[in-house]
Amino acid sequence: MIEQKRHCFQKLEGITGTIFGKLPFSPNFYTLSALFLAGASFFFLAKLEFAYSALSFTIAGVLDFVDGAVARKTNKVSKKGAYLDTICDRYAEAIMLSGFFDLWFWIKIFLWYYHLNMNPFYNYL
Repeated sequence: MIEQKRHCFQKLEGITGTIFGKLPFSPNFYTLSALFLAGASFFFLAKLEFAYSALSFTIAGVLDFVDGAVARKTNKVSKKGAYLDTICDRYAEAIMLSGFFDLWFWIKIFLWYYHLNMNPFYNYL
């Protein structure tokens, strides 16, 4: 479905690719920067700093758009770059979802349960 609407964004993609393509960064740099910002968004979410979390996640989303635009505009499209982009997108989504589901809380619960029920020395204390 998105592929059918791609023509709507081609002009914006061209402008974005031209602007960011002049900078001395590769498309993979933008991809990895987006992943880093997703991690920062998780950090801010864990600290309950929702405005900073939303801002860093929004910038990560923009950089995800920029990396493809720069790759196409500078003729640096490659299978490795597309693969890296796809993998980093999934990691960014997983990082954000774990922030929403408070992954650290569940890890603490698991460790507490393990300590009470699985520790062989606990019964002797």
